[in-house]
Amino acid sequence: MAGENWHDFVLWTLDNNFYGLENLSLIPGNVGTCPIQNIGAYGVEVKQFVQSVQVLEISTGKQITLHNSELAFGYRDSIFKGSQKGKYIILSVLFKLATKDYKTQISYGAIGDKLLELGLGKSPKEVSQAVMAIRNEKIPDPKVVGNSGSFFKNPQISTQVFEKLKVSFPKMVAYPIDENQVKLAAGWLIDNLSLKGKQIGGAAVHQNQALVLINKENASGDDVLQLSAHIISEVKKAYQIQLEAEVNIY
Repeated sequence: MAGENWHDFVLWTLDNNFYGLENLSLIPGNVGTCPIQNIGAYGVEVKQFVQSVQVLEISTGKQITLHNSELAFGYRDSIFKGSQKGKYIILSVLFKLATKDYKTQISYGAIGDKLLELGLGKSPKEVSQAVMAIRNEKIPDPKVVGNSGSFFKNPQISTQVFEKLKVSFPKMVAYPIDENQVKLAAGWLIDNLSLKGKQIGGAAVHQNQALVLINKENASGDDVLQLSAHIISEVKKAYQIQLEAEVNIY
């Protein structure tokens, strides 16, 4: 059901030998919010497992089932953020998960290194433990330090453009999407410009994860917008890449 805590749900699936969501451990929010922006982390997106979403159509009061193919899932996107924004209330989400012959995804980011560091294997539960350890190191608890998690999307560019950028920035972090496209690590782009700790008003770039903007000293919404605009400008100037916000801005 939509009101279930997302992380509690992920842990429940693992306890009951349902696999696939372990890379999405510890993402804040509820089950009902996961399809809205197609949450993802460490090489996994929830669209891979969502079969359908039960919604209430606000204008008619009717309950409707929307299937995966109707949700226009994209990178941190869906109809709920786009063409159908504000038209539905999500009631529940139906998932299809693996029960056997499942290979965990550990090639993205630091999961493999963290598994080695913790002396863990590659089972779904162990991958979940590694993901939680990484997130706890990099992303502050929003109950303690105000933040909205990853503020920017990882930009997707052509392989050809990436190869040109690598000449000037040989350590640039990227992950292949297909033969023609790669996804850049936006956190690396920001960190490489020494913007960790950058503060405008009460808003600041988190010291442990450059993708996260935090409320350091009673930040206003305008402080956050000014800081994000500064980061976008600096990234554009350095790499000719346009960052996009992952969060909703009203």
